[in-house]
Formats: sequence, structure tokens, C-alpha cells
Amino acid sequence: MLKQILNFIFPLACGVCGKLLEADDHRRICDGCWSRIAYSRRMVFPLPYWMDDIYACCSYEGVIKECIHLFKYRGREYMARPLGGIMADCLEGGIDISGIDILVPVPLHKRSRSKRGFNQSELLIGEILVKHAKVLSNDNLVRVQNTRSQVRLSSKERTMNVEDAFRVKNPELFSGRNVLLVDDVCTTGATLNECAKSLKNAGAKKVFGIVLAHGR
Repeated sequence: MLKQILNFIFPLACGVCGKLLEADDHRRICDGCWSRIAYSRRMVFPLPYWMDDIYACCSYEGVIKECIHLFKYRGREYMARPLGGIMADCLEGGIDISGIDILVPVPLHKRSRSKRGFNQSELLIGEILVKHAKVLSNDNLVRVQNTRSQVRLSSKERTMNVEDAFRVKNPELFSGRNVLLVDDVCTTGATLNECAKSLKNAGAKKVFGIVLAHGR
């Protein structure tokens, strides 16, 4: 009853189209918008040099693109639950999670994290951990350079922009282990590749990646 009263005073609406939702709709996205998500469920090619595979759940377009923008740039942290849920479900038909030892979110530089208030990859990884119990390391791979946004950069510029941007604090944690990197969007794979380079130089056996969406 309390939820119904609160929903009457502060109506719960779809984050994409604004349609009113039921008080207990934790997804925060209406059925109509949810049904228009463009799933791809495929490996990303061409594969960056240091990566062993990257699995993309959706195409970066339409509803999923709008959801990611709301999540990252407009502070809608509640989007992490449904979007992370998509990633957790997609893993079952993609990368073999049984061979993964450690899950690692792609880190933000401390200045970027402070400005945004959260790391979107850390929030997304939470839903994966709920469904696939794995070891999490969210503070050992760190971003040591506050690089420019990759948006509007060419493929070559993206690679140069993130070169040597990441560092592993404790290599022993990754030595001989298989790592799954988690990020929201992959375009050229430059960021994931640079993370994988740092992890493999620290002794990681294999580095895989899963992203919510792939494309420009």
C-alpha cells in the first residue's frame, strides 16, 4: 500500500519513453521499450591483440543506446539493475563463465569517478555477480591517466589516447588466472585491449571481455 501511495504522489515512469509504470516495476523500463532492445549476442571482430575474446550483448543503437546515456551521463544509477541483468543472462550463451577466475570492471580515473559519482562498469558487474558467483577485483587494476573521452576519436586516436593508461597494483592476484573484463560499451576495443595488456603483463593467463553494447 505504501508503494501505491508513493507512486501516486511520485509516479514511476519509464526512463526511456516516460510511460507510467506500476509501483513495483524495478526494471524502470516499460515493456514496449524493453522489447525494442537490439540484441546481438556475438563475439566482437576484429579482436584486439591482447584480448582472447570479447562478447557483446547488444548493438549500440536505439533503446539500449538511450539507456546507456541515461545511466552514464544523467546519473540514472537504477539502470544498472536491468542493464547488468542483460549481461548476466547473455553470459550463459556467450563466454564460458566456468573458466573465469576473476571479474574486473574497467576502471575510471579517480577524477572521472568523482565527477560522475560512480563507475558504471562496477555497477553493471554487480548483477553478473548475483547470477554467477565469482571473485571480484575492483581496485587492483587502476587507471593512472585521466585520458580524453574516446567519443569522436578515430581508431588510431583511441589507441594512442589510452596507451599506458592502466596499471596493476598487485600482479600476484592475476598470475596464471583467467580474467573477465566488464564494460558498458566497446567501439574499437582500444580501452579493453589496453586493460588486457596490463593484466597479461602482470601474469594473467587469458583475458576475456563482456560489454553491454558494441558499435558506434
